[in-house]
Amino acid sequence: MKNTLFIVLIILSSLSFGQELYPEVETLIADQKYSTAFNKLDSIDPENKDPNVVLLKTDLALNFFVQSLMHQVFAFKDLEEGEDLYELRSGLEGTYDARSFPINEILDSLLLVYPKDYRLNRVLSDYYYRVQTIYGSNWVMPEEEVLSAMVENAIVAIDNGEADYMSFYSVGYYNTLYGEYGKAIPFFKNSIIANPDYPTSHYNLSICFIYLEMPDSAIISAVRASELYDDQIQKSDAARVASIAFLESGNIKDALKYAKLSYSIIPDDYYNLKHLLTVELQDGKETSSEKTAIEFFSLDPTNPQICTDLVDIFLGADKGSVLLEFFDKRVTEYNENYEVLGNIYFHKGQLARAMEENRLAKNSFLKAKENFEKVFPSDHYVFEVLNEAINE
Repeated sequence: MKNTLFIVLIILSSLSFGQELYPEVETLIADQKYSTAFNKLDSIDPENKDPNVVLLKTDLALNFFVQSLMHQVFAFKDLEEGEDLYELRSGLEGTYDARSFPINEILDSLLLVYPKDYRLNRVLSDYYYRVQTIYGSNWVMPEEEVLSAMVENAIVAIDNGEADYMSFYSVGYYNTLYGEYGKAIPFFKNSIIANPDYPTSHYNLSICFIYLEMPDSAIISAVRASELYDDQIQKSDAARVASIAFLESGNIKDALKYAKLSYSIIPDDYYNLKHLLTVELQDGKETSSEKTAIEFFSLDPTNPQICTDLVDIFLGADKGSVLLEFFDKRVTEYNENYEVLGNIYFHKGQLARAMEENRLAKNSFLKAKENFEKVFPSDHYVFEVLNEAINE
């Protein structure tokens, strides 16, 4: 929030109309009197004809609203001492000053009058990026049109020297959505040049390098992203991507380091546990991997996807026999939960078949059927799968 306020104050200090009004508006924003600040700006330019005022209104609306309706109507509040804007956004009831302010329509109208004011393109691109990431396909315009408008306005701003880091980022982001990772890379790099501290540019650059099988380059970007992120989910995700890149580069030691870092930030995350287990098995740490496998399985012992992942991970590490022992221990642990037992036996059968132990596979499928019959109706789809597996 401090960074956003800093940006707003820079914009305020750079505008040229009615200098005597800036100290008052600047003070209102600094004092978190957002409703009064917006109303003051609205009194200066009620018809949204002045690009300077409109850009300031837009910044205020996007960064300091309390509630938003499709980012077309914005509600503001003068905060009292102790009130927090983000807590109010979480749904706390209150009385707010709601104002219709359809930013895309207003900026488009201004561009007809000021086609060479490329600041409007830059801000319009940023607006479309925000609504696309928030609303996706559920906004007032089709998502494809939103994305096209986002990238077109960003390119205009870039070509005319009015780009900021989000302009470059938006074009890179657009290219990644369509799998054009090579095209995205220079835009993310330029975004980083414009703002080295924006972690998501580093993160998405690392993803591009991963897809292009350039793990050494991905490592640099993912590690930097993990350092810059404050949000714990994003920090954990970036650390896991760094671990993936280290693993692909053959550096098991650092792959394990960053897998553990990702896990330490969010221990009960499906993807963190799955990846940590993969790296531990690659590193030959069977004691640690058994503990991680138990945690991973315990996320939801009835979930077939988790068991399928276990089979794939252990077979990939050429440790199928270790997983057979693991499944046998879980049978003892869950001996009164028939759905869990059915899940274990079914995947034990799949594992045994992959290991060409066909007798064990058939016996495991039969036990899976026996346990599932105690919890599922006879027409459940699992029996069709099991009968086919038993008769192979």
